[in-house]
Order: sequence, then C-alpha cells, then structure tokens
Amino acid sequence: MARIVILEHELQGAVTRSSMIRAFATYWQAWGHEILVHRGTAEPPEGDLAILHSCTTVVAPEYRALLDRYP
Repeated sequence: MARIVILEHELQGAVTRSSMIRAFATYWQAWGHEILVHRGTAEPPEGDLAILHSCTTVVAPEYRALLDRYP
C-alpha cells in the first residue's frame, strides 16, 4: 500500500476530524494506506504521494518545491 504524506504550512493548526482532508485520510487508512501529516518544510518524510494542505492564499515557493520530492 502507499504512504501518503499530507503537507501542511508550518503555522497551520493540526488536521482536525472536521476537515475534508481528514475525512479522505480516514478512508485511505481503512483501505490500508499509511497516512503521515507533516508540518513545515524541514525534514519531510519519504512517501509515495504528497498532498499539499495549506490554508494560505498564496503557496510559498518552498512548499511548491517540496512537492517535487514526491512522485
């Protein structure tokens, strides 16, 4: 199964159960995927897929560049 990394902005609060991404993650986990939530750009975990979950109007270049690490 896949390791899915949810990337958050470093100033963003924790993913809550009420967010849509958390609802998706619950299903993915039930299907056998590993879910990791990572905040900020330092030391990102390895993963098969990354989803940027950033509650900002403009995505900073360092977060866009971070996505290039993932297939």
